[in-house]
Amino acid sequence: MADYGGNGMPKIVVIGGGAHTVFYTANDVVDATALQNAIDDAIDVAGISEQNKLASSLSVSPNPSSDQAKLKFNLAGNSNISIQLFNLQGKLVQKVFSGNLSNGENLIEMNTLKIAPGTYLVKLSNGSKSDFINLVVAR
Repeated sequence: MADYGGNGMPKIVVIGGGAHTVFYTANDVVDATALQNAIDDAIDVAGISEQNKLASSLSVSPNPSSDQAKLKFNLAGNSNISIQLFNLQGKLVQKVFSGNLSNGENLIEMNTLKIAPGTYLVKLSNGSKSDFINLVVAR
């Protein structure tokens, strides 16, 4: 851990590229916006193509959320979508939405009031493609 800015748990590090460049490192507290920006930067450096994404402009706000969060995204065409919330151990925490959505901008509200504080992954899927975004629940 000393290689990535010191000790501390939990530790989050975003590394990318052949030189293993550190784009983000944090102990204990996570800035969700800075983390997402670091992931995007690491993906660009690694040369990973995101052309096969299900949705564009995927965002969640407010993030961190205390009681309600809004998932906003654009679909290229009408699609049967499921939205699920997972903890970082991969356990399904909540089924948020399942149904048909139209092309263009979509907004789905998520109730986070009964979810324990922590970091979660929101999975947006149409059965063949999936996109993920981080959501932090804080009180």
